[in-house]
Amino acid sequence: MNSKVQYSYESAPAKANCGPVLSCKYSPTKEYRKCYYEDVKTLYDCFQRGLSLSRDDPCYGMRPIDKDGHAGDYVWLTYGQIWERVQNFGSGLIYLDLVPKRYNLRCIGVFARNCVEWSILEQACNAYNLTIVPTYETLGADAILHILRETEMKSIVCSSVETVKILSMKEKTVPLEVIIQMEDITDGDRELAANAGVKLYSMSEIEEIGKEHHAPCTPPKPDDICTICYTSGTTGGVLITHENLVASICGCNDDDLYVDKSTVYLSYLPLAHVLERLLQCSIMEVGGRVGFYQGSTVTLLDDIKALRPTVFTSVPRLLNKVHQKVVENINARGGLTKFLFDRGMQAKSAGLARGYNTHWFYDTFVFSKIKQSIGLDRILVTISGSAPLSAEVLTFLRCVLGNKVVEGYGATETSGATLLPDPYDYTCGHVGGPMTCCDMRLEDVPDMSYLHTDKEHNGEACIGRGELCLRGANVSPGYFRHPELTKEAFDEDGFFHTGDIVMIIDRKKNFFKLSQGEYVAAEKLEIIYGQCPMVSQIFVYGDSARSFLVAIVVADESGVMMWAKEHGLAEKSFEELCDSEELKKGMKEEFARLVKENGLKGFERIVDFKIEKEQWTTENGLLTPTFKLKRTVVQKEFQKELDSLYAANPEH
Repeated sequence: MNSKVQYSYESAPAKANCGPVLSCKYSPTKEYRKCYYEDVKTLYDCFQRGLSLSRDDPCYGMRPIDKDGHAGDYVWLTYGQIWERVQNFGSGLIYLDLVPKRYNLRCIGVFARNCVEWSILEQACNAYNLTIVPTYETLGADAILHILRETEMKSIVCSSVETVKILSMKEKTVPLEVIIQMEDITDGDRELAANAGVKLYSMSEIEEIGKEHHAPCTPPKPDDICTICYTSGTTGGVLITHENLVASICGCNDDDLYVDKSTVYLSYLPLAHVLERLLQCSIMEVGGRVGFYQGSTVTLLDDIKALRPTVFTSVPRLLNKVHQKVVENINARGGLTKFLFDRGMQAKSAGLARGYNTHWFYDTFVFSKIKQSIGLDRILVTISGSAPLSAEVLTFLRCVLGNKVVEGYGATETSGATLLPDPYDYTCGHVGGPMTCCDMRLEDVPDMSYLHTDKEHNGEACIGRGELCLRGANVSPGYFRHPELTKEAFDEDGFFHTGDIVMIIDRKKNFFKLSQGEYVAAEKLEIIYGQCPMVSQIFVYGDSARSFLVAIVVADESGVMMWAKEHGLAEKSFEELCDSEELKKGMKEEFARLVKENGLKGFERIVDFKIEKEQWTTENGLLTPTFKLKRTVVQKEFQKELDSLYAANPEH
């Protein structure tokens, strides 16, 4: 299914061997968006904002495990409690001089699964301008030793399991002097550390020392390095600044993946990966809560059910399993259950093609039970990354969950997120376009016969193929201590060369500016207003000399007749209803509901509209062969009606 949403526009022309620079449709000024909130420029600011909103509310949570190995309900620490521990821990690090400056950075390592202590360390690094360097087991011993040598870190924070691993692999050439263990220390731990020539502290010991020797916070600047990320997919240690991550958070918020104080997030994707850090920081910024999994994917479903998150981030492998299990269960039950499920999938799949993903009957009586059975009954946003989702699974998730389900593209060098689709675009097979914090272009790869001028890919139309190159406020300044790698991966125009081959499947110039200077993305609004059951098609229009929007609405006959029956107007014909003030009033009420539900701004509200009876088709020349709106043709066809709508509202 081809996307009908315009994602970008050409902000700079093509050059030799490169396509034009494409910028986000929401960034017509050609300036990168660097922060969503003016008072948030660093990750330290993120937590401080959350602290101001939710000091006495839950921040981080974990499930205590009893002596029989059973997990209890989530137990929460408030923002205020976390902030006290952050200051104590950071003060202890400073007092003991455990993070000295080397290569102009104060680096401290971390080797542990996601947990409260991991995030306390991260927040302490943000508060005292330290650089956190995560590592994880799947990198292998050689890679971990390389990280320890290259950063020359003095200290690393570990769980008890990883403490043993670090001590067993430590060599004399590794300058590591201190291990801070998250759990209490046993006599055996101390003996191992002494034999390896390493000083061993517990995290609680550092906090107690910091409590007695408080050090004032030394907040970072936006261009300070907050982390160095080594992953299996990078060529070196990627330098990530505070501005990089804050800009990525802004891009996600601008893409309408907005979170707020009520957000509940499950943390299980590795915090060593920058995407998980990005997502957690976005939750902290608004005072939401983060619950950590038990540490095993075997018990992940149990954790989901216990937490009931409102935001869930996953990878195709896990989402494919969810799809498989649900379908297997439905098929096993058969009968009425399978009949209703199949009918619900058919109805909602048809709805997705029309731009909406809710259904009053099937959501209430079929899909809500499935959501509850897997702990996602409160879900509002689902994000998938790392690899493509099949169209079947993506459609299944959108139908069953009935929420914003998106799959995006990102890399460590771009702070985890770069390309995102509009959450109201229910088509499959793409990752949207550049976020407001960055832009992109394609570079030719002639050896592989990929050119930015290509018009076809595997028999399908496209608008260029080539290596994806990215530039923006979220893009890394380069690799730690490897200028040659930086020079190789980043070109003279500042673009990072991802090494990924992509194709552009569509773009259209369909945003416009109103008289007050606000830019409007028409297709986004058409998708939202198109969710009205009485609407079949809609064309949103804005005159640059006026401050509000008008529209041409094509009525949906079945939706209109159902509405008429519910409102005591069943005796009227479809044609009579389309000409009636009753239907127009009913549509206005439905539009007002959609405005509120989708958080649209005042200038995105349709003030007046004209109802049409005849459908727009390829035959009458108003749709393309792929059923996209021919915007210029529709505007020309209805210009007189559009002008009349403005004339009827002179004082607005």
